[in-house]
Amino acid sequence: MFGEFDFPEKLEIGSRVTRLTAAGYTMVKNNWFNDVAMPAIAIRRTNRTHALVKEIELPSYVATLSVSRANLLCPDH
Repeated sequence: MFGEFDFPEKLEIGSRVTRLTAAGYTMVKNNWFNDVAMPAIAIRRTNRTHALVKEIELPSYVATLSVSRANLLCPDH
């Protein structure tokens, strides 16, 4: 995320920062840089319960690749 932000307290190493409007940013990314999986999509309801909406697994990612790249990642594909 880019920009300038103000926080009520000084950030320290290990401080937790939650950005509530980042979903649109993270959902458009379609790469597994160094095989780091795509983030799952979940919702938090107003009653503070959570629900997993979608978990993106390797076969879904491989299906978006060209045949040659897919064969490198999953030779049995």
